[in-house]
Amino acid sequence: MKKELLLCLPLIFIAGCAQQKQQMPEQHYKQFSVVTVATNACLKENYITPQEAGQSHANVALFLNSWTYDPVRFSAILAQTESSLKPSDINQENCNILKAKIYQDTIEAQRYQEQAQAAAQQRAIANQQAVQSMQNSMPKTTYCNRIGTQVFCNTY
Repeated sequence: MKKELLLCLPLIFIAGCAQQKQQMPEQHYKQFSVVTVATNACLKENYITPQEAGQSHANVALFLNSWTYDPVRFSAILAQTESSLKPSDINQENCNILKAKIYQDTIEAQRYQEQAQAAAQQRAIANQQAVQSMQNSMPKTTYCNRIGTQVFCNTY
């Protein structure tokens, strides 16, 4: 029984440390859809490079995946944003502003990933320390053998 419990404890620690994502705020649906639509339009007009567009889409995907959101709802808002886009909105000035936003979001995405990685490392260290603490507190058995005048002991 104790062995089964000890085998399950690391899974309990891992499951216990998993954090549930928060629900995405309403304004983020519109913000992410505007960035996505503007990125596609600026790329189509050759105001931004394919690399910048790809980075923009990667940033949006990272930020979306940090929330719990309704993908069907996001798709509907995305379609609505695309239909409301005016050709006059796509110009060099607005696409330059978008480039700056892509750069800013890339820095934020890198910071977010570094924080997530640091948090995962801290959870792994905490789990390892908890397992080590359990192992140290477990009862141990010592066997000793006498050979001549010497005594050899092993603890398990």
